[in-house]
Formats: sequence, C-alpha cells, structure tokens
Amino acid sequence: QQQQQQQQATSLYNFNTISAQSTPDRSRVSMVGADPTVPFTAAAPPRVAPPPLAAGPPPTTPQAPPGSRALLMDTASSRMLAHGNTFYHPGPTDGYCKILGADVLSPNTGTHYFEVSISQSAAAMIFVGFWDASDSDAPDFFANRNSYTICLSSGETFLVEQQSPCLNRVFQPGETLGLLFDSNSATIHAYVNGAWAAQAFSQVTGSLRAAIVTYNTSDGVTVSEQSFTS
Repeated sequence: QQQQQQQQATSLYNFNTISAQSTPDRSRVSMVGADPTVPFTAAAPPRVAPPPLAAGPPPTTPQAPPGSRALLMDTASSRMLAHGNTFYHPGPTDGYCKILGADVLSPNTGTHYFEVSISQSAAAMIFVGFWDASDSDAPDFFANRNSYTICLSSGETFLVEQQSPCLNRVFQPGETLGLLFDSNSATIHAYVNGAWAAQAFSQVTGSLRAAIVTYNTSDGVTVSEQSFTS
C-alpha cells in the first residue's frame, strides 16, 4: 500500500501544472501536490538572438573608403565651360549640354559617390546621374541607351525616358544632391544636403560614367570634393 501511495504521488508530481506564487517578484513557484515549503525556480526560456539587420546605405554623406580617389570630370571632352570644379552651360541659347565623369564605373567594383550643388540656375533644369559609358557620344540622357538620372527641378528620376517621382523637391542654389552608386548591389541611393533621402534606382546594369546635363543658358553646377570612386 505504501508503494502504491508513492507511485500515485510521483504521478501527481509529474503531471500537475506550474502555478505562480503570490509573492510580488514571482521568483518562487510551486507545483500543486508538491511540498509548498520547498522553493522552485522556473527555468528561463532560451534567449534567441535577433536576426542581423540588413545592410543599408549610410545615413549621412558617405565617406571615401581607404584606397579610393577623387571622382573627376572629363574636361577634355566637355561640352560645358569649366571653372575649377564648376561647370556652366556655354550658351548662347538654351539646349541640352553635358559633361561626363572621367572614370568608367563597372559592376562589382565597390561604391562610387557623386555629389553636386547648384551654383546658379534659371529653372533648375539640371540632370545629374550616371549613364552608359559605351554610349558616351549621346547628346543627352534621353538619347543614352542606359541612363539613371535625377532632375533637380522636380526630384524625379529618369530611367532613360521613364519618369518616376522620388524626392519631390526643387533644388535651390547651394543645395546638394549626392548619388551613391553601389555597384556590388546594383543600386543608386540619393542624398539631399548630406542626408540619405531615398533609393533612387535598383537593378542597375552596365558600366557607367557620372553625368551632368544642363538645359538653360548659364546654369552652373559644382562637383563636390566629397565625390569619390573606389
């Protein structure tokens, strides 16, 4: 009979549920049917590490990584008037006029940053971005076969001629637009006045050159010394 009572007690101990004690810190719990004078501490659940955060663009102006160099414009083939790092529409009448970067930016070559500010402008009809290096003779980004640009008069993106809303702003003289081309992830991110604003393009293809296109006579654009190529 004593052995049968011990078996019943063991069965009751194994299958009864845990209930919290009434102590404020709930550090002691007891099992119904067990000795209430014996403290029992419930095991803490295993800690699960949170998933790693997805890599993203820097929140502020990207800094040139080690081994990078300044991103320069190709003044030898310029269709603009150059004064240091500032480039002006030559006039005498309105019309598309371009200057391209000196470097060809190929896929999987790291990050490249292109930052400009408006020096002077009649209507901010200025386009900044990247276009296909194999089609450098195109007169403007509409004619280039593979261009990725942002218009400073509206903040809209242009994938060749495909127009989409993006930044929703008219850039004023002194304001900056930076474009971070991550050739490893095939994306282009936009920065406004030093702060990340939007992902402007994805699934970017081809080898590209930095590009500035102006339309109005005497429009001026300055390329920032923050610009770099890996």
